[in-house]
Amino acid sequence: MTLRQRWLQFSVGTLIFLMLCVAGFLGGYRSGYNAGNDARDLQLSATVVYSVLYQVADLVLPLPDGATTASRLQEIGNLIQTTVQPQSWQNERCQMTPYGTNVSLVITQTEDGHREIARFLEELRRLRTRFSERIAHGQCGYCGFHELPQPGTACGQCEQVYSPVQAQHAIHYEHVSD
Repeated sequence: MTLRQRWLQFSVGTLIFLMLCVAGFLGGYRSGYNAGNDARDLQLSATVVYSVLYQVADLVLPLPDGATTASRLQEIGNLIQTTVQPQSWQNERCQMTPYGTNVSLVITQTEDGHREIARFLEELRRLRTRFSERIAHGQCGYCGFHELPQPGTACGQCEQVYSPVQAQHAIHYEHVSD
């Protein structure tokens, strides 16, 4: 064999080692690329805002005596703004517009903000259902331990005073954070 032919001869082990080195390099490159993409997507999701229409008729209607659709929408809107990422609403791009005709809120917020708003509205609906079920079973809607007090009287356990409107509509927004 000539010197040139010997130089081109590699053992199988050497070839496998070289292939693993190249694969490791390419795998590391891909891993870094993915990490950079994930970081960029995370950064964009925290800064890009978009609008979503939230139907809230089930949380607003029926209206208690003297209330208007606009006032109830404003009440839910204030509750969202004070509960879900309160600091984000100071950004002029994050806003909320109530629409009384279709009883909805159009909210412009980040992806994380929309995710939290959706969770918050689900929780409101869940609490409303639980409150209604307790009242239907003759229990205090707030604590569930005592008999449903007569309208205008307080529960013996949680001391919440029931108005006829609360008993009829089975929701009280001040207790969402409980």
